[in-house]
Amino acid sequence: MVSFNPSKLFSDRKIKEECSKRWCVLESGFLSYYENEKMATPSGTLDIGEVICLVIHKSEDALPMGAMFTFEIYLLSERAFLFGAETAPCQRKWTQAISKHFVPEFARGLQERETDVIGQLFYKDCQDLDTWKKGWFALEKTSLYFCLELENLQENSMYLRRLQELTISSCVQNGEKTDVLLLVEKGRTLYIRGHTKLDFTVWYSAIEKAAGTNGNLLEDQQLSRNDVPIIINSCIAFVTQYDTLDDKDRVRKYSTFIRTLPPVNKATLAALMEHLYRSFMQILKSTDIILRYPTANLPPCRCSSTEDYMISVVVSQLQLANN
Repeated sequence: MVSFNPSKLFSDRKIKEECSKRWCVLESGFLSYYENEKMATPSGTLDIGEVICLVIHKSEDALPMGAMFTFEIYLLSERAFLFGAETAPCQRKWTQAISKHFVPEFARGLQERETDVIGQLFYKDCQDLDTWKKGWFALEKTSLYFCLELENLQENSMYLRRLQELTISSCVQNGEKTDVLLLVEKGRTLYIRGHTKLDFTVWYSAIEKAAGTNGNLLEDQQLSRNDVPIIINSCIAFVTQYDTLDDKDRVRKYSTFIRTLPPVNKATLAALMEHLYRSFMQILKSTDIILRYPTANLPPCRCSSTEDYMISVVVSQLQLANN
């Protein structure tokens, strides 16, 4: 199955609806697709040597011919293809065979991983901010692995959930404005950019999702060096600095604030509090946050339970957001 569109990502439902069944053959570095297995002339051919990015989806996707395990191929010519396999093992065989034809030998370790995205990007770091070099990158769950040219070809990695910074800027390259992604983790700084606007968008979306910067659930948020969601540190810091230590004053303060809200906002706050309460309790049970912070400067806890205390922390953060 194949569909291509040079200007849109395959998350567009209309593009997926255009997919049709094809007979595919990978031979001598070329991927050809036919109307059926009896046809002698292919409907089209891809030069695998032109592949710059391969995206592999681990869950089934709905296509016109049924649920499929899909993967995407992005070419230097700014063409993009979507393929679907009937089973996960079949998908893996195809993606491994394809990656062997465009991932160089020195980066073969990347291909052996259970990657979500793999391909080539331009990069530069603090050792030389004036020169863009080529590197091979692979995203596996929440880690970004890479082999950088001119760096002894050793495999490096960044744990994206601990990124201290993830921002987009721009630079002028060959007379054209190009997007650049900055990643900072534990003092290491890495700039990356794509070959085309399309493959950069693919990488940025995948890295942002893996880093947890756009997640709605607490467990999807970025982590501190102690593997605790950063928002919890923010809540604790806020309460420590600004909140009243007297329980009665705290309740009176929150009650006054809630009474000033319009009915719609009160309903929204109630739903949000229930969601945050459940999320915090899940995190507390799974990470034992109190034990992780034996020396933290927590405000005196005079609440009847840890649950009540954490709720007060959340409400304080909500107040800060609404000021």
